[in-house]
Amino acid sequence: SEDNAAGRIGGDASLAPNGTKYAKALSKFIDRRRVEFAAEVEENNRRLAHFMASGSSSGTNSEPESVSSHGSRASAPCSMPSSLRRRVQPDFEIWTSMLKRTMETVEYFDPLRYRIKNIRSLNEIYAGKCEGMTYEEIAREYPDEYEARQLDKFYYRYPGIGGESYADVVLRLQQVIVELERIRHSVLLVTHRAMARTLLSYFMDIPTTHMPDMDLPLGFIYGCEPRPFGNFLRVWRYDSDRDDFEEINASSVLKIRYPKIVMAEQSPVSPLLPSPAETAYSSKR
Repeated sequence: SEDNAAGRIGGDASLAPNGTKYAKALSKFIDRRRVEFAAEVEENNRRLAHFMASGSSSGTNSEPESVSSHGSRASAPCSMPSSLRRRVQPDFEIWTSMLKRTMETVEYFDPLRYRIKNIRSLNEIYAGKCEGMTYEEIAREYPDEYEARQLDKFYYRYPGIGGESYADVVLRLQQVIVELERIRHSVLLVTHRAMARTLLSYFMDIPTTHMPDMDLPLGFIYGCEPRPFGNFLRVWRYDSDRDDFEEINASSVLKIRYPKIVMAEQSPVSPLLPSPAETAYSSKR
């Protein structure tokens, strides 16, 4: 957004020209990725149905199910559950905050193909009387507030009417998380960095004390895919020169940037450490 370009926090600015370019590329990428994902789901369902059929025929005298040269089943003694059949053509929703920059980001999506919802709970953390300021301005005008935030970013609440902390954000995102856990189709959330940190911390099991220090650069898509033993993270980075997205190693992106701490007779702690959930991330394909 225009505020991002100026280094200002909060606010309700419109997209900058680079943001508009990103929004157009995002809609094209999601259109393409949606088709790819539907094919992946269909293939997974086919494999699961084949596994179930093989399991049901094990220990009997019946002939094994024949398979064609292309890998598709020639017969189907075991029908696929209706819940799996529905997932062959998955539904897709887009949720944004109520701020202009996120709603403008989804203007290039076809409303006939996507259900778009604007949700106030996805708004960026509210910085109270620090809204629209740069961190340099906050350090100069409110040095005590700036220092307090550095000491405890999770519980620090911005001063002024309506100012929030990350702890407040966790509370207001509870209903969003409950709904995400309930639904069984894909959702694209176009939101803000504080919201992204909170949601990724929940789904990737990152401690809340580390959450505010997660380094989430702009121009990335973070995809959480449910798996039998936890969620799997995939990351795509926007390449402005190619005007397209490329999948990258998630562990090289999602880092926790701790403050540098110097103690007596110790070397400075590295400011950039891998997150504790990094073992669950995917590698570049």
